[in-house]
Amino acid sequence: MPKRIVENESIPEVSTRAVTLEKFRGVDLSSSVTNVAATRSPAAPNMMPSADGFPVKRPGWHAVLTLEGEVHGAYTLVKNGTAHRLVHAGTTLYKVTVGEDGAETAAAVYAEMADRESSGVQLNEKLWLLDGKTYLVYDGETVQPASAVATVPKITIAKAPNGKSGATSYLPVNLLTGKRTDSYRGTEETKAETVYYLSFNALTDTAVTAQVLQADGSWAAKAEGTDFTVDRPLGKVTFKTAPGKSPVDGEVVSVAETLHAYGFAAGKALRCWCISGWRRWRSKGSILNVM
Repeated sequence: MPKRIVENESIPEVSTRAVTLEKFRGVDLSSSVTNVAATRSPAAPNMMPSADGFPVKRPGWHAVLTLEGEVHGAYTLVKNGTAHRLVHAGTTLYKVTVGEDGAETAAAVYAEMADRESSGVQLNEKLWLLDGKTYLVYDGETVQPASAVATVPKITIAKAPNGKSGATSYLPVNLLTGKRTDSYRGTEETKAETVYYLSFNALTDTAVTAQVLQADGSWAAKAEGTDFTVDRPLGKVTFKTAPGKSPVDGEVVSVAETLHAYGFAAGKALRCWCISGWRRWRSKGSILNVM
């Protein structure tokens, strides 16, 4: 095999560079790593920036509370100038209080949380929490499902008792509750009707409630079993005494019922676990967004 001969003068010289570091000036926590001066360090495990941006010694830590399970969230509700602190750990929601000696203690206020990350936001002096299992609300004293305080919508107004005419859609259904209300208007033609058809059938065993408008403008409550009966499969209410004609130009009967189908619809909201709130521009109102 032929040999390749290389002349010495064809070999390039290797250039070297040197950087001399001296007069070290400590750590720089305010600049980008690429912009830190050569005489400073971009990081120091025992240092951290203060509120003013100056490097200070990183403090140590000590245990404040010991809770069961992994901590998934910590929240504060400010109501009437008082801060109410909640911590979600494991499957339990704890209320944290501080004693006169500064020691913190935790008491369980709800024990059916999902064992996963949760989120919360304050609105209208209440704390709203989502964990992908249940939509909860805390008022400073009690934690309960949001369905317990959910608005019951009036879905129809001016509806004829027999359901054949006159119904006007009013409010949409509320996914947080299976309850909804039908409002009926009695006319000269329907004043003798005792059977009132609801907008939905397949009702639950939850008691149906009804109110009948009186001549003086007040509402008289009617009780299931005493004043009327309910055919749940068909969604039909039969009054023992006909409610009659509306005393004013408006409704005469208001009936609230609970649906079996609520469980599937409510799941769309209850499975959410991310919540955020913001204030409307040029408005005093606020909005909740759940995902």
